[in-house]
Amino acid sequence: MNLENLFGETVEVMVSKNGKVGSKKIKVCKVKARSILFIEVDKENRKNIFWKVANKNIEKVGMKTTGEPFILMVDGYLLSENKWESSWDSIGGRTVSGNTYGYRSTTNSRAGFPMV
Repeated sequence: MNLENLFGETVEVMVSKNGKVGSKKIKVCKVKARSILFIEVDKENRKNIFWKVANKNIEKVGMKTTGEPFILMVDGYLLSENKWESSWDSIGGRTVSGNTYGYRSTTNSRAGFPMV
């Protein structure tokens, strides 16, 4: 199974370290040539959680007997190594670093001032 086929799907991501195995169901947000981006929406805490994983850290991609897709990470790789969070209140706003990715002001007035 190709990673490109998983775009928009919720998959079970399995990790292992020192003989312990864990899994998490998360949604595939973006698939690139060398990486894949996952997203989890935490409604209770009003934040989005993202994980970016390089394809070299993926050991296997497949389907379970139940028809559910899964991704198995190489042994010792944990999702927490490339994780970041974004609160819902900061979406579309300017970040501390000054990055304006996704920032868009709405100008509904003739003078060009943003309307709140």
